Amino acid sequence: MIDVQHLSKNFGDLEVIKDVSFHIDQGDIFGIIGQSGAGKSTLLRCFNGLEPYQQGNVTVDGHDIGNLSKNELNEVRKEMGITIVVVTHQMEVIKQICNKVAFLKDGKILSVGKPEELLVAPNIEIQKFVGDDIEFLPKEGTNIKLFFTDTNSSSHTITELARTLDIDFDICQGKLETFRAGIMGSLIINVKEADKERVFNYLTEKEVLWEEI
Repeated sequence: MIDVQHLSKNFGDLEVIKDVSFHIDQGDIFGIIGQSGAGKSTLLRCFNGLEPYQQGNVTVDGHDIGNLSKNELNEVRKEMGITIVVVTHQMEVIKQICNKVAFLKDGKILSVGKPEELLVAPNIEIQKFVGDDIEFLPKEGTNIKLFFTDTNSSSHTITELARTLDIDFDICQGKLETFRAGIMGSLIINVKEADKERVFNYLTEKEVLWEEI
C-alpha cells in the first residue's frame, strides 16, 4: 500500500529524516510516535507528497510519489481507501487504536512493529523513550524478565512454573498494560542460582519470551 524505502530529507544542511524505511498495508492504523523534533510531521508530509525529499522512494499503490504531479497525487489519495496514519507523542493513543507503529528519534526509525510487541518487550532505546526503567532488583540469585504478549499470554504461567519445577522464587516487579488486542505486560522474577538453568529451559519450552537481567 505505502512503501517507504531509504527516505532522507534535508532542510539546508540539517538532515531531519535519515534513511527511513517501512511498509504500511491497506487497512492499517499505523502510528508514528516520537518526541518533539523527531521528524514525525516532516515524514508524514513526505509520503503525502506535500514535501520533497532528497533521497529514497515513497510508493503508494505502485505510484512513485516523487514523480507525480499535483493532480496525480490527488487521484492517488482518492484511491487509497481506509488507511490511517496517526502522528502523535501520546503513547496511550498508539496502544489503543494502532495495529502497527514506528518509533522515530532524531529522524531515524528505532523500530517498527505491533505496539504490544514493541512496548511489552522494548529494546533499550524504546525503554528510554517510554521511561520504562527497572528499579531495585536483588543482587543475589538470577533476575529473569518474562514478557507476555497476545501469542504467549497465560494467567497460569507463573503458578505452573513453580509447580512443575517444584521451586520457590520471588516476584520483584510487574507491569500490565491494555492494548487494542488485550491486556499484556511483563514480570520480573528472582530465582536461586541453582535453579536458573531449569527455569530457562522451562520458559523456552513453553515459548515464553524472557531475558536474564
